[in-house]
Amino acid sequence: MPERIEQVLALQPDFVEIITWNDSGESHYIGNCWPEAIATAPAIQAYSNGYDHTSWQDVLAPFIAAYKNGATGASQVTPFGAFAGAFWYRPLLESATCSGDSLGRPDGAENARDQINIAVLLPSNSSGVTIRVSSGGSVVATLPTQPGLNSAAVPINTGGQTVELVGPDGQVIGAGSSTQDVVADTSGVCNFNYQVVHIA
Repeated sequence: MPERIEQVLALQPDFVEIITWNDSGESHYIGNCWPEAIATAPAIQAYSNGYDHTSWQDVLAPFIAAYKNGATGASQVTPFGAFAGAFWYRPLLESATCSGDSLGRPDGAENARDQINIAVLLPSNSSGVTIRVSSGGSVVATLPTQPGLNSAAVPINTGGQTVELVGPDGQVIGAGSSTQDVVADTSGVCNFNYQVVHIA
Protein backbone atom coordinates (compact mmCIF):
# COMPACT_ATOMS: atom_id res chain seq x y z
CA MET A 1 0.00 0.00 0.00
CA PRO A 2 2.70 2.61 0.78
CA GLU A 3 4.34 1.85 -2.57
CA ARG A 4 1.04 2.49 -4.36
CA ILE A 5 0.55 5.75 -2.43
CA GLU A 6 3.95 6.98 -3.61
CA GLN A 7 3.22 5.92 -7.19
CA VAL A 8 -0.13 7.74 -7.21
CA LEU A 9 1.47 10.95 -5.94
CA ALA A 10 4.26 10.73 -8.52
CA LEU A 11 1.96 9.94 -11.47
CA GLN A 12 -0.81 12.38 -10.51
CA PRO A 13 -3.71 10.47 -12.14
CA ASP A 14 -7.05 12.23 -12.58
CA PHE A 15 -8.72 9.89 -10.12
CA VAL A 16 -7.91 6.96 -7.83
CA GLU A 17 -10.23 4.09 -6.97
CA ILE A 18 -9.66 1.59 -4.19
CA ILE A 19 -11.45 -1.25 -5.91
CA THR A 20 -11.26 -3.85 -3.14
CA TRP A 21 -12.68 -1.75 -0.31
CA ASN A 22 -15.16 -4.42 0.82
CA ASP A 23 -14.07 -7.61 -0.94
CA SER A 24 -13.94 -9.79 2.17
CA GLY A 25 -14.45 -12.93 0.11
CA GLU A 26 -11.01 -12.37 -1.44
CA SER A 27 -9.40 -11.06 1.78
CA HIS A 28 -8.76 -7.68 0.12
CA TYR A 29 -11.15 -5.62 2.23
CA ILE A 30 -10.31 -2.26 3.78
CA GLY A 31 -13.78 -1.41 5.07
CA ASN A 32 -16.14 -3.56 7.08
CA CYS A 33 -16.80 -7.23 6.32
CA TRP A 34 -20.54 -7.43 5.74
CA PRO A 35 -21.68 -10.86 7.02
CA GLU A 36 -24.64 -10.96 4.61
CA ALA A 37 -22.27 -11.24 1.64
CA ILE A 38 -20.56 -14.39 2.95
CA ALA A 39 -23.31 -15.86 5.15
CA THR A 40 -23.63 -19.00 3.00
CA ALA A 41 -19.88 -19.57 2.66
CA PRO A 42 -18.34 -20.91 5.90
CA ALA A 43 -14.96 -21.41 4.18
CA ILE A 44 -14.79 -17.72 3.27
CA GLN A 45 -15.89 -16.72 6.77
CA ALA A 46 -12.96 -18.73 8.16
CA TYR A 47 -10.55 -16.59 6.15
CA SER A 48 -11.98 -13.20 7.16
CA ASN A 49 -13.57 -13.57 10.63
CA GLY A 50 -11.21 -12.07 13.18
CA TYR A 51 -9.05 -10.44 10.50
CA ASP A 52 -10.00 -6.77 10.77
CA HIS A 53 -8.38 -4.52 8.12
CA THR A 54 -9.99 -1.20 9.05
CA SER A 55 -6.77 0.20 10.56
CA TRP A 56 -5.54 0.73 6.99
CA GLN A 57 -8.07 3.58 6.90
CA ASP A 58 -5.88 5.52 9.38
CA VAL A 59 -3.20 5.71 6.69
CA LEU A 60 -5.50 6.05 3.69
CA ALA A 61 -7.58 8.99 4.96
CA PRO A 62 -4.60 11.41 5.20
CA PHE A 63 -3.33 10.13 1.84
CA ILE A 64 -6.72 10.84 0.22
CA ALA A 65 -6.71 14.35 1.67
CA ALA A 66 -3.14 14.98 0.48
CA TYR A 67 -3.90 13.64 -3.01
CA LYS A 68 -6.97 15.87 -3.34
CA ASN A 69 -4.84 18.85 -2.26
CA GLY A 70 -2.25 18.19 -5.00
CA ALA A 71 0.50 16.48 -2.98
CA THR A 72 3.30 15.11 -5.16
CA GLY A 73 5.43 13.23 -2.64
CA ALA A 74 5.30 11.00 0.44
CA SER A 75 6.58 13.77 2.73
CA GLN A 76 3.33 15.66 2.07
CA VAL A 77 1.14 12.83 3.43
CA THR A 78 0.88 13.93 7.04
CA PRO A 79 -1.45 12.72 9.80
CA PHE A 80 -4.49 14.60 11.03
CA GLY A 81 -3.00 14.49 14.57
CA ALA A 82 0.36 13.72 16.18
CA PHE A 83 0.82 10.52 14.12
CA ALA A 84 -1.09 7.79 12.33
CA GLY A 85 -0.08 4.29 11.48
CA ALA A 86 -0.70 0.61 11.05
CA PHE A 87 1.25 -2.57 10.60
CA TRP A 88 0.19 -5.84 9.05
CA TYR A 89 1.49 -9.38 8.97
CA ARG A 90 0.40 -12.93 8.20
CA PRO A 91 0.07 -15.13 11.31
CA LEU A 92 1.25 -18.15 9.30
CA LEU A 93 4.72 -18.57 7.79
CA GLU A 94 5.06 -19.13 4.05
CA SER A 95 6.56 -22.60 4.63
CA ALA A 96 3.45 -23.90 6.44
CA THR A 97 2.13 -27.20 5.07
CA CYS A 98 -1.38 -26.92 6.60
CA SER A 99 -1.80 -30.68 6.63
CA GLY A 100 -5.31 -30.59 8.13
CA ASP A 101 -6.79 -28.19 5.57
CA SER A 102 -8.53 -30.14 2.80
CA LEU A 103 -8.06 -27.19 0.44
CA GLY A 104 -4.32 -27.02 1.18
CA ARG A 105 -2.13 -23.99 0.69
CA PRO A 106 -3.58 -21.12 -1.34
CA ASP A 107 -2.47 -20.69 -4.95
CA GLY A 108 0.63 -18.51 -5.06
CA ALA A 109 1.51 -19.14 -1.40
CA GLU A 110 5.14 -19.59 -2.38
CA ASN A 111 5.27 -15.89 -3.30
CA ALA A 112 4.34 -14.75 0.22
CA ARG A 113 6.98 -12.99 2.30
CA ASP A 114 7.43 -13.56 6.02
CA GLN A 115 7.52 -9.94 7.15
CA ILE A 116 5.87 -7.16 9.10
CA ASN A 117 4.74 -4.33 6.83
CA ILE A 118 4.63 -0.88 8.42
CA ALA A 119 3.14 2.47 7.39
CA VAL A 120 3.51 5.46 9.73
CA LEU A 121 2.57 9.09 9.06
CA LEU A 122 4.35 11.86 10.96
CA PRO A 123 3.72 15.63 10.97
CA SER A 124 5.76 18.03 8.85
CA ASN A 125 7.66 19.29 11.92
CA SER A 126 8.57 15.79 13.15
CA SER A 127 12.18 14.93 13.97
CA GLY A 128 14.07 12.30 15.93
CA VAL A 129 11.28 9.69 16.00
CA THR A 130 12.28 6.06 15.45
CA ILE A 131 10.20 2.98 14.71
CA ARG A 132 11.12 0.03 16.93
CA VAL A 133 9.96 -3.37 15.66
CA SER A 134 9.84 -6.45 17.89
CA SER A 135 9.07 -9.93 16.57
CA GLY A 136 8.90 -13.07 18.67
CA GLY A 137 10.00 -11.15 21.77
CA SER A 138 13.16 -9.63 20.26
CA VAL A 139 13.82 -6.23 18.72
CA VAL A 140 14.46 -6.95 15.03
CA ALA A 141 14.71 -3.39 13.68
CA THR A 142 15.06 0.23 14.76
CA LEU A 143 14.21 2.50 11.85
CA PRO A 144 14.75 6.25 11.42
CA THR A 145 11.83 8.37 10.22
CA GLN A 146 11.13 11.57 8.35
CA PRO A 147 8.07 13.82 8.12
CA GLY A 148 5.19 12.34 6.11
CA LEU A 149 4.83 8.71 5.05
CA ASN A 150 7.33 6.21 6.44
CA SER A 151 7.16 2.58 5.38
CA ALA A 152 9.17 -0.57 5.89
CA ALA A 153 9.03 -4.34 5.59
CA VAL A 154 10.91 -6.24 8.30
CA PRO A 155 11.50 -10.02 8.48
CA ILE A 156 9.19 -11.73 10.96
CA ASN A 157 9.69 -14.41 13.62
CA THR A 158 7.12 -16.69 15.21
CA GLY A 159 5.37 -15.33 18.29
CA GLY A 160 3.99 -11.88 19.11
CA GLN A 161 4.62 -8.73 17.08
CA THR A 162 4.96 -5.13 18.30
CA VAL A 163 5.66 -1.83 16.57
CA GLU A 164 6.51 1.22 18.70
CA LEU A 165 7.08 4.88 17.87
CA VAL A 166 9.87 6.20 20.06
CA GLY A 167 10.34 9.94 20.55
CA PRO A 168 13.71 11.74 20.62
CA ASP A 169 13.73 11.46 24.43
CA GLY A 170 13.40 7.67 24.28
CA GLN A 171 9.78 7.63 25.41
CA VAL A 172 7.25 5.49 23.53
CA ILE A 173 4.69 7.85 21.97
CA GLY A 174 2.64 5.24 20.12
CA ALA A 175 2.46 1.48 19.74
CA GLY A 176 0.53 -1.48 18.44
CA SER A 177 0.69 -5.13 19.43
CA SER A 178 -0.32 -8.20 17.48
CA THR A 179 -3.76 -9.65 17.88
CA GLN A 180 -2.60 -13.11 16.88
CA ASP A 181 0.81 -14.76 17.20
CA VAL A 182 2.73 -15.90 14.15
CA VAL A 183 3.02 -19.70 13.92
CA ALA A 184 5.17 -21.88 11.69
CA ASP A 185 2.39 -24.30 10.72
CA THR A 186 -1.20 -25.25 11.45
CA SER A 187 -3.45 -28.28 11.23
CA GLY A 188 -6.41 -25.94 10.76
CA VAL A 189 -7.33 -23.45 8.02
CA CYS A 190 -4.37 -22.45 5.85
CA ASN A 191 -5.10 -18.75 6.18
CA PHE A 192 -2.71 -16.33 4.48
CA ASN A 193 -4.88 -13.31 5.29
CA TYR A 194 -3.34 -10.29 7.03
CA GLN A 195 -3.80 -9.16 10.58
CA VAL A 196 -3.83 -5.35 10.43
CA VAL A 197 -2.94 -3.58 13.69
CA HIS A 198 -3.61 0.04 14.63
CA ILE A 199 -0.69 2.06 16.02
CA ALA A 200 -2.23 4.26 18.72
